[in-house]
Amino acid sequence: MNRLLSFESFVVSVDAGSLSAAAERLGTTKSNVSRRIAELEAHLGVRLLNRNPRKLSTTPAGMELYQQLVSLLEGVKEIEERVGAQGTTPRGVLRIAAPMSFTTLYLKSLVVGLMKEHPDLIIELDCDDRLSDLQTQGHDCAIRFGRLRDSSLIARKIAPNHHLICASPAYLARKGKPLTPEDLKNHDGLHYSSREPHGMWHLEVNGQKGAYRVNGRMRCNNGEVLQAAALDGLGLAILPTFMAAPYLRSGALRVVLPDCALPGGSLSVVYVKDRQPSLKLRVLIDAMLAAYHPIPPWDVDIAELLSRPASATSRKDTALEVELGQDEAV
Repeated sequence: MNRLLSFESFVVSVDAGSLSAAAERLGTTKSNVSRRIAELEAHLGVRLLNRNPRKLSTTPAGMELYQQLVSLLEGVKEIEERVGAQGTTPRGVLRIAAPMSFTTLYLKSLVVGLMKEHPDLIIELDCDDRLSDLQTQGHDCAIRFGRLRDSSLIARKIAPNHHLICASPAYLARKGKPLTPEDLKNHDGLHYSSREPHGMWHLEVNGQKGAYRVNGRMRCNNGEVLQAAALDGLGLAILPTFMAAPYLRSGALRVVLPDCALPGGSLSVVYVKDRQPSLKLRVLIDAMLAAYHPIPPWDVDIAELLSRPASATSRKDTALEVELGQDEAV
């Protein structure tokens, strides 16, 4: 029995809540995870898990072992990263959580380039617009937009993240162009459900922050779907410039209320505060800085659209490495 592998399988199973989810995180099969835990139980002579069909739970002995193993495995990972950081060639697995749209548009080519440049580097890329818990889901880092309330994370800022209110010429011809934020109540909104669950848009005008209601024509947790609806003339959408820039250049989308500042924060690589960034992670950060800092390529040709009054949030945290502290729209 490989005890370290069995320890890891047990801890990940408890964190994940099921053997199937644990197998997915570990990159193996459910039967392998089950076998490792069974071998561990046989070795210790005690049952560790109650195998409920819906959700795993720990026995008292299992909980005691879990609490001890979490710190043990963290120590093992820290040793590996410290030793590995002394080398000059990144090797091993780098687990990255990243938003779906940004990955398909930009990050995929950067990751492929890293793998070509570093043959011993293995990338596990988890694409999901939902925020991952780096403490429990096994990711080494996450690519995130905005600022997030999580004091256990460090954010390495890569580039500014701009948002604009966009609409198609056809929609504006049909519904008219809103001239003030108060006019939004007469318009159809395409809402990003994770950011605008109640149909309110948070804007800053002349240094004053306000919340403005927009009629809900669509709610979705994927920006590309909202952008497609905006292009088809179905309503107004708040879109990140990394998605909207090509359509703004071509005229397929127009900027609405350009004097309103929208909180956007930054594109950042985040990782757990108590862990030293490994050589693998530093290589990723350096590659993103080279590709996207200080002005990301998607903003280069639309600078005139971004010359709006700076919001209070955009003036904060100019350092490249900051602790995350408060919510900001993604």
